[in-house]
Amino acid sequence: MGTDIKPIVKKIDDNAQGLKSFQESLVQGASEKEQDILLQFPTVYIHNWKNTGDYEVYIGESNNIIQRTKQHYESGVDEKKWQHQLLQQDASLYIIGHEHFNKSMTLDIENRLMLYMMSVDRVRKIHNLRGNPQSSIIQIVRWMIFFEWFGRNYVEIIKSCSRAKVQ
Repeated sequence: MGTDIKPIVKKIDDNAQGLKSFQESLVQGASEKEQDILLQFPTVYIHNWKNTGDYEVYIGESNNIIQRTKQHYESGVDEKKWQHQLLQQDASLYIIGHEHFNKSMTLDIENRLMLYMMSVDRVRKIHNLRGNPQSSIIQIVRWMIFFEWFGRNYVEIIKSCSRAKVQ
């Protein structure tokens, strides 16, 4: 692995076909490094969808983004769960990977992204049930690397949470 500090961020249509297309595009067109980072390393993900003018989000982390996303879709049959709402809307899924991500770091990023989303006026509901605070000096350094990138791209991510359609 190199020393590039820029995370890999993919935005896909948040449905079974979008996930299938994402997986196929990785296998057929992505570099070996990108495939490895997104399919073998822990990732952070954000489901977001518009509901009555504002947005709802779910932020998660996983060691297997494909399998975890399929589990979310399977849970959508229960009308009481947030996944059901997700599947009824035009939704986006952001998948964020980095060669320095480990389980502890992705838990921490998940937690901090929940805190960031609480400050976004157009986000009316965050469906996570709990936070995942983590702490260590190495995590703080890795966090600083991630948020150096995130700070430069925050506006674009938030803008896309306020769009009506996945682009």
